[in-house]
Amino acid sequence: MSILTSLGGSPPIPFNTLEITSELQSEIEEFNRDGWVGDTLLRRAKSKFLNVTLMDKMTRIQSPLMQSYQDTYFCSHQITVTDNKAKSCFCKKRWCIICNRIRTAQLIQAYMPTLDTWVQKTFLTLTIKNVPKEKLKGSLSEMYKTFSLIKDIERKRGFKLVGIRKLECTYNRQSDEYHPHYHIILNNSDRSEIIINEWLERFQTADRKGQDFRPADKDSCFELFKYFTKLSSNSKKDNTITVNALDNIFQSITGVRTFQPFGFIANKLEPPPENITLGEQSFDIQEYQYNTKQNDWINPNTGEFLTNYEINQNEKSFKYRIR
Repeated sequence: MSILTSLGGSPPIPFNTLEITSELQSEIEEFNRDGWVGDTLLRRAKSKFLNVTLMDKMTRIQSPLMQSYQDTYFCSHQITVTDNKAKSCFCKKRWCIICNRIRTAQLIQAYMPTLDTWVQKTFLTLTIKNVPKEKLKGSLSEMYKTFSLIKDIERKRGFKLVGIRKLECTYNRQSDEYHPHYHIILNNSDRSEIIINEWLERFQTADRKGQDFRPADKDSCFELFKYFTKLSSNSKKDNTITVNALDNIFQSITGVRTFQPFGFIANKLEPPPENITLGEQSFDIQEYQYNTKQNDWINPNTGEFLTNYEINQNEKSFKYRIR
């Protein structure tokens, strides 16, 4: 039995005590998006379904992050409707699918105005050799120190590197190894080849073909603001989600900055207003509790469903991919 089942569906701790990650510079308490409830809350309902399904499995393994996985399970578990606004509380964990949507919106708001001014911006990829789980944490530390050293070397040469660096990590189930790598947006391509050469000098086992730079477009910039790890195995032929591997990744990035600008200051990160406008109707205060059997929030007094969300076939198969 999952510990979440034994809890009877009630959040284990008050949400005002939950941590906030280093990428988020301000508290996120509400969703603020004007528009029709159908688009906004249906997306939330999908993310909630995926969160609950995955975290139910994650809490079945023995992990130091057990409490944090429980927090994510209960993220946005209750929605309060007041007048025409819907409000909720969030866990703010890095792996939370709901919170990552909010975080992505924040980062786009903070950084895209600057990136849009970079006429020759470049998408740079730096990789190392795949590592077993025992070496993952140490490898992440070595990567951080190496990139910091390269920036310092370039500064002493008279070149100030300007860009955004994001750490990503994927898992290969066939080899049972992890693939940590950096995706970087630079304001131009002038030093890209030199950066790669410096990187390979320090990671001599890394494959030269794994390093790359190319012009960055809007899509590649948006990709930079998304997840830091794919849920499934890093293989086109294998979409299995391995919970123990995810747990190893999540433990390894504890205390590690996965997203970091360098050489410039971003726009101030404003908490995205998260009140969901439900139209012109006027409501009394109503509470909706998430029901895992119905995959929707339900008003316990009236039995009313909040979104009438229905999972599709791909979402139905999601839980069967988790191992």
